[in-house]
Order: sequence, then C-alpha cells, then structure tokens
Amino acid sequence: MIRFLQWRRLVAIIAAISIPIIIFFVADAKELRRVVDLSYQRRAMLQIILSEHQDIETGQRGYLLSGDPSFLDPYLKARQQMDTTLAQVEKLQTPAAVGSDMRRLRDLTRQKLAFSARTIALRQNNDFVGAQAMVIGGDGKRLMDGIRAEIGQLRRAEEGRLAILSKESDEAQSKLRLQSFVLLGLLTTLLCISGLIIFRAFRARAAALARLDDLSRRREAIL
Repeated sequence: MIRFLQWRRLVAIIAAISIPIIIFFVADAKELRRVVDLSYQRRAMLQIILSEHQDIETGQRGYLLSGDPSFLDPYLKARQQMDTTLAQVEKLQTPAAVGSDMRRLRDLTRQKLAFSARTIALRQNNDFVGAQAMVIGGDGKRLMDGIRAEIGQLRRAEEGRLAILSKESDEAQSKLRLQSFVLLGLLTTLLCISGLIIFRAFRARAAALARLDDLSRRREAIL
C-alpha cells in the first residue's frame, strides 16, 4: 500500500510539472503565429502603399495630359487614404530598424505628394508648359523610384524575417508535439505501473485472505 501511494504521488508530481510545460509551449507557439500573421499583414499593407502611389501617379499624368478633372479621381482617393495606410503599417509590431525605414518611406511619400500637387496646381492655372517642365525635370521619377526601392527593401526585410519566424514556429510546434508525446508516454507508463501495483496488491490481499480463511477452517476442524 505504501508503495502504491508513492507511485501515485510520483504520477501527480509529473502531471503537475508537465501541464505548465505544455502550456508554456502552446503559448510560445501562439505568439510566434501572431508575429507571423503580423508579418503577412505588413507585406500586404506595403503593397497597398505602392498601389496608392501608382494611382496618384496615374491620376496626375492623366490630368496633366488631358486637363480633364475626372482623371484626378484616383489621385484624390489615394492621396486621402495614404496617411491612414502608412499609419496602419507603422502600428504593426516591427523591429526598430524596420521602423526607421518607414520614416524614410513617409518622407519620400511627403515629397512625392507635394511634387504631384505642384504640377496639378500649375495645370489648373493653365500653365501646361510649367507642369510639363517639372515632369521632364525628373524629380517625380526620382521620388517614385526611391519609393519603389524603399518598399522593395522593406518587403525583402519582411520576407527574411518571415522565413526566420516560420522556421522558429515550425521548431516550436515540433518541440510541443515531442514534449507532449514524451510526457503522455511517461504518464501512460506510470499509470500502467500503478495499475499493475494495484492489481498485485489486490492479488496479495486476496491470497492473504484465502490463507487466513484456510487457517480458520483448519482450527475449526481441529477443535
């Protein structure tokens, strides 16, 4: 009986240790999954920023060439949305280095919006030649090339970070599965041993009772 109690206490101790370990690995895997999801969201938002810049450029060129205000619709919509999109990207959890790159992208965006606004203002004042001279000067192209380069750099940084996080996530999942299997196997083994001890204890008790009953019958027969 004492031995059985010792085994039961051992099972309880192992269970008490294993449960926090499993909870820790589960929480760690969930956190990695959350960071991976954020990385995917960030890449998607960077693509949206590039698309909005392209809409701004398309609307600007269309209006400068035609003078038709309807060509400004994509320009106005993208310009209105740009600050919100940049803010959404910056809110995502990122390393400090990536955050500083976002400041560079925001600065280029500010310059590009200001350049587009100046050319459109000239065209609205019927100064087609002045607007054309600004475009031919190449500042708009230089800014747009810089924006594409910054977004490309940010996407590559995210892809590298995502590869590392995905590997860490896979390793964490593997550790969790292995840890769970080991602990489950250990608990199963201990439960089997405990069951065997209980079974043997009951057999020994039954045998002792049988011997006691046999001894009592012999005494009754002698008397």
